[in-house]
Amino acid sequence: MKSNHKFIYIFSVLISFLHSDLSAQKDTSKLEFNQIEVVKNFEVKLKDAERIKVDPVLVPNTSEKVSYSYSVTPVPVDIKYADPEIKALAMPTDDPADYNNGFARAGFGSRKSPFAEAGYHKVRKDIFDWGVYGKYFAVNDRDRILNHKMTDIDLRLNGNYVWKNNLILSADFNNSFKKRYLWNENVSIDSLFEVRDINKVGLHAGIQNISLSKYKLNYKATAGFSTTNVSDQNTLEQSLFIDGQIEKHRTDRLAFVINVRMEGFFLKSEKLKSLFNLKTSPHFILRFGKFKSVLGASALIASDKITIFPKVDLSYPVYKDHVQIFIGSDQKTFTNSIYNLLSINPFMNTNLNKLSNSVANEIYGGVKGEFSFLTYQCNVGYKDVRDQLFFNFDSIDVVRHKAFFDNTRFFFLEGNLEFRILQNVTLGGRININNFKMDTLRAPFHTPDFVISGWVKSSFLDNKVRLSFTTTAMDKYYYIDENNALKKSSFLLDVEAFAEYFPVRNVGIYLKGTNLINSTFQRWYGYRNIGTQISGGVMVTF
Repeated sequence: MKSNHKFIYIFSVLISFLHSDLSAQKDTSKLEFNQIEVVKNFEVKLKDAERIKVDPVLVPNTSEKVSYSYSVTPVPVDIKYADPEIKALAMPTDDPADYNNGFARAGFGSRKSPFAEAGYHKVRKDIFDWGVYGKYFAVNDRDRILNHKMTDIDLRLNGNYVWKNNLILSADFNNSFKKRYLWNENVSIDSLFEVRDINKVGLHAGIQNISLSKYKLNYKATAGFSTTNVSDQNTLEQSLFIDGQIEKHRTDRLAFVINVRMEGFFLKSEKLKSLFNLKTSPHFILRFGKFKSVLGASALIASDKITIFPKVDLSYPVYKDHVQIFIGSDQKTFTNSIYNLLSINPFMNTNLNKLSNSVANEIYGGVKGEFSFLTYQCNVGYKDVRDQLFFNFDSIDVVRHKAFFDNTRFFFLEGNLEFRILQNVTLGGRININNFKMDTLRAPFHTPDFVISGWVKSSFLDNKVRLSFTTTAMDKYYYIDENNALKKSSFLLDVEAFAEYFPVRNVGIYLKGTNLINSTFQRWYGYRNIGTQISGGVMVTF
């Protein structure tokens, strides 16, 4: 009964809630049911579309510099890799290069002629190198020709040091000793001769760069001195020099070079004599494609003369390096110091009237080139020489030669050639022809018009056997005898041969023959050449 009452109560509440909600809605359409009309068909007209221009607005891009810092800690890594291995190619490999730092040679020959020669050169890590060289040679042929004796000794030490990676410091010491016997074969008795000792000592040091500096410069400088003693005439000569060169590269095609050499010579014999020289040759080096040119001047400012002459050298490769033509002019100076003259003629009279320079102005042209089997050069030209050196007979008791000087002009031809006819056989030759015109002297004394030489070199058995033959021919020359008569010398024809054989790697034997046809030619009148001489010995490399 109670449950029925609860149901009736709930139902009445729901009806009252629905009535209140419906009564709260108000109809605003004012349409009655019979006023509603349904439209099924109708037309719609749209307005034409128009393009609207819109200007985009760019947003400014702002950048901000950002810096980063990193801290990296290296971590060692143990990398294991296979050892390098050189594998053979299809072609056979070359034998390893065989270099020797030193050599020594010693022997003995006919006419009581001992000979010894040795040299050694050492390089340490491309930073320092040094070398030493010595030579001894003597002849005693008194049993055949009276007073025919001589001795030559040479010693040289040198070294180079690389400093600050681009500089080389260098030093050189040299000592030359010669002994000659002066006499007169026509008038001397056994005891009438003089012994001449010629002793020369020199030392010089220098510095130069290795590669172009940051200012595009190459430079070098050298300074040194020497002293020469001649015993028989109490002659002493001392000389000093300073030599320098600067090369400025403007571009790859243009460079400027200036050489300057200052030297002084002091001679003490009968009287004290001196000579001062300043030599310079400023010039430009220009390259236009294959064409190369040197344009400048060579000058000498000395206490005996002042001269200047154009320095020109023009060259062009007609066919690569095989054929090159060249033409030019230059001035060359030879100082007639005691040592320079004795190097030419050891029998000269050292009592000079003065110290002087011989200056040659020359114009030349020619052709040169090289192939894999051939190297050659030939040039012709004209020289005008002031104070050209000549020697003539000068004797009171023993034969000496006096130095004479005269102006001369001549055409010349010079050439050399080396031709490999086989892989192990090479032919070569050299020629020098002159045609002298003197100012005052009757003839170009002791100066031949031509000198020609030729040689053959060959090797066999993997270079264990080496052979060479040399032939030299010299034209007759004019000289004055003891009666002041103008005469001509004999013709020189000299043949030399040399052979060496290495039965083991670093030990060999040699055989040498000089003046094989026993020529009686006298290069300096009054003193015969050494006759046929055969010598041999052993040699080692290390």
